[in-house]
Amino acid sequence: IGQPMPSYHFDKKLNSKALKGKFVVLNFWATWCGPCRTANKAITPMKEELKDKDIIYLYITGETSPKGTWENMITDIHGEHFRVTNEQWSFLMSNFNIRGVPTYFVVDPEGNITFKQTGFPGVDTMKKELMKALNK
Repeated sequence: IGQPMPSYHFDKKLNSKALKGKFVVLNFWATWCGPCRTANKAITPMKEELKDKDIIYLYITGETSPKGTWENMITDIHGEHFRVTNEQWSFLMSNFNIRGVPTYFVVDPEGNITFKQTGFPGVDTMKKELMKALNK
């Protein structure tokens, strides 16, 4: 917390520099993860409530999420979605120090991590952490 987000560059859209200047909710998840799916639904009203804020919701999953299943699921999840290779997933897990899914990060416009949690912290905590970052 308070540390810069690890640097990464996979393509024009999926790289840490592309997120500079924006508030980001980074969600590492998987299609087979029940808590991930539950959380993605639970957070929908909060995202609607905060839609006038300049927040990017970035969802990243790996090859353990079958492509067809992932493509079907993301149509109902507002945000930017990436399914990365096993090599990219390993790089992200290591560099972001992720031990499981779901893992959430809130990143401020300077690229600093203001919140991190493995396991869904609940809508109230997510909203509180987002508002804290938005208002600092």
